[in-house]
Amino acid sequence: MKTGSAESERLKSILKALIRIRSDSGSDMSEIIRAAQAFLAKDDIGIRVYWEDSKTPCLVARYSRRRSVGFECGTLGLHCHLDTFSVEDSGWRVDPLAAEEIKGRVFGRGALDCKGLAAVWIELLLEFSEALEIFPFDVLLIMSSDEETGGESVKKLLTDTAELKDCFLVIGEGGGFPIRSGKLTFFTVQTGEMAKYEYAEVLESTASYLNLFEIIHGMIGKIITTDTLLFTMRNKLGMRDPLRSLAINPLFGEVTVDRFRHRSPLAKSKRLNNARHKLLLETEMSSPKGSSLGLNAIKNALRSAHKKYRILPLVTLGFSDNRHFRNFNIPVLGFFPLDSKNAISGFHGANEYLSLESMSSAEIILKSAVMNIKEAIGG
Repeated sequence: MKTGSAESERLKSILKALIRIRSDSGSDMSEIIRAAQAFLAKDDIGIRVYWEDSKTPCLVARYSRRRSVGFECGTLGLHCHLDTFSVEDSGWRVDPLAAEEIKGRVFGRGALDCKGLAAVWIELLLEFSEALEIFPFDVLLIMSSDEETGGESVKKLLTDTAELKDCFLVIGEGGGFPIRSGKLTFFTVQTGEMAKYEYAEVLESTASYLNLFEIIHGMIGKIITTDTLLFTMRNKLGMRDPLRSLAINPLFGEVTVDRFRHRSPLAKSKRLNNARHKLLLETEMSSPKGSSLGLNAIKNALRSAHKKYRILPLVTLGFSDNRHFRNFNIPVLGFFPLDSKNAISGFHGANEYLSLESMSSAEIILKSAVMNIKEAIGG
């Protein structure tokens, strides 16, 4: 399934324009924030730039063409960051800032992390504006510029402004990694993240490990779905594609329900008893209600895109801006769906790219997810 040619070309041009602006850690992010602001210049999209005089400003774009449904719905947040990992990597075979298009792929630093998602969010707000789309809630796009160095701008946005005071859900980066199991394709959705401080030893993947107790508790907590159980059982039976099998990153994780902490059925780690080596974990959880709404919307969007697409919610390794929303009790799901052929080997490494197929399908699936949320609320 592809977008119309006009939308596809605009989406591609937005991505290329963002990649060509250097925005790695330590750079002045003002130029890329101004570029995003220029793309979003529409009468019904209100834009505010916070901390404009700093090197790491934060852009907030609010689309508020809405109608009442008899109760206050609040705000749906869409998040991405415009800063990137370093461009200084000797392994690049192309200019990391040239946005070169080769065989249906756009190469460049930030294509995956996460200017591709930024381009999709900008495109969706433009489409909503052009279609005069009406929602029962505001759609709020948050574009931060310091995720790679800790995400202080998102923390300040949460503490010093009222932009997110009524936000019921945020969809951000993380997840969207497709894994085939037989004829089915499961897309990961980040429901929480685990900060890695110090690891005692290399984590060992145990993809065939199955613990029904953990899965059932995850389902009760609405952070694991029946599709997770289906995937795990199929994986145990060997029904998986060896080219896209489970790996330590990004699929290591654990589930927390109430005061109990359970190892993910997808992987586990070993601990050393040596006092000098400690495994420290920090897990943030979303509230079940908002997460459930979002998970159902993503699940339906995936099935609409392809009848053999499934959802795989889990807690992942990582340290993204998502944790700041969760620490303020705002549900957040990490989801940027990639094409199954789109490698992630360039993530924070050389030759990072995003395929045109990934861009097209992500735009369709994420737009469908937003519209599903609208319908679920009564829009």
